[in-house]
Amino acid sequence: MASHLWKVRSKKASGKIAIGMEVEVIRKDVSGKPTMGEVKAAFKQKYGFEANIDSLSNFDIVEMK
Repeated sequence: MASHLWKVRSKKASGKIAIGMEVEVIRKDVSGKPTMGEVKAAFKQKYGFEANIDSLSNFDIVEMK
Protein backbone atom coordinates (compact mmCIF):
# COMPACT_ATOMS: atom_id res chain seq x y z
CA MET A 1 0.00 0.00 0.00
CA ALA A 2 1.87 3.07 -1.28
CA SER A 3 1.18 6.57 -0.02
CA HIS A 4 1.94 9.79 -1.88
CA LEU A 5 2.32 13.17 -0.16
CA TRP A 6 1.33 16.26 -2.14
CA LYS A 7 1.96 19.90 -1.19
CA VAL A 8 -0.73 22.25 -2.52
CA ARG A 9 0.05 25.99 -2.52
CA SER A 10 -2.29 28.79 -3.60
CA LYS A 11 -0.95 31.02 -6.35
CA LYS A 12 -4.11 33.16 -6.56
CA ALA A 13 -6.30 34.67 -3.84
CA SER A 14 -9.87 33.39 -3.88
CA GLY A 15 -12.44 33.88 -1.14
CA LYS A 16 -10.79 33.06 2.20
CA ILE A 17 -7.74 31.53 0.49
CA ALA A 18 -4.78 33.93 0.37
CA ILE A 19 -1.82 33.66 -1.98
CA GLY A 20 0.76 31.29 -0.52
CA MET A 21 -1.54 29.29 1.77
CA GLU A 22 -0.45 25.66 1.80
CA VAL A 23 -1.97 22.31 2.67
CA GLU A 24 -0.72 18.75 2.45
CA VAL A 25 -2.71 15.89 0.96
CA ILE A 26 -1.85 12.23 1.46
CA ARG A 27 -3.19 9.85 -1.18
CA LYS A 28 -3.07 6.13 -0.47
CA ASP A 29 -2.91 3.63 -3.34
CA VAL A 30 -3.33 6.42 -5.92
CA SER A 31 -0.38 8.13 -7.60
CA GLY A 32 -2.23 10.95 -9.40
CA LYS A 33 -2.61 14.52 -8.18
CA PRO A 34 -5.19 15.25 -5.47
CA THR A 35 -8.78 15.94 -6.45
CA MET A 36 -10.62 19.18 -5.78
CA GLY A 37 -12.56 17.47 -3.00
CA GLU A 38 -9.35 16.31 -1.29
CA VAL A 39 -7.89 19.83 -1.49
CA LYS A 40 -11.08 21.35 -0.04
CA ALA A 41 -11.02 18.81 2.81
CA ALA A 42 -7.36 19.63 3.54
CA PHE A 43 -8.16 23.37 3.79
CA LYS A 44 -11.09 22.57 6.12
CA GLN A 45 -8.87 20.41 8.34
CA LYS A 46 -5.89 22.80 8.48
CA TYR A 47 -7.58 26.23 8.49
CA GLY A 48 -11.11 25.44 9.69
CA PHE A 49 -13.09 26.95 6.81
CA GLU A 50 -14.90 25.70 3.74
CA ALA A 51 -12.71 26.61 0.77
CA ASN A 52 -14.48 27.85 -2.33
CA ILE A 53 -12.31 26.20 -4.98
CA ASP A 54 -13.48 26.33 -8.57
CA SER A 55 -10.26 25.20 -10.28
CA LEU A 56 -7.07 23.44 -9.30
CA SER A 57 -5.21 25.62 -11.83
CA ASN A 58 -5.04 28.29 -9.09
CA PHE A 59 -2.67 26.02 -7.13
CA ASP A 60 0.85 24.70 -7.47
CA ILE A 61 0.61 20.98 -6.73
CA VAL A 62 3.90 19.20 -6.10
CA GLU A 63 4.52 15.61 -5.06
CA MET A 64 6.92 15.42 -2.13
CA LYS A 65 9.47 12.63 -2.36
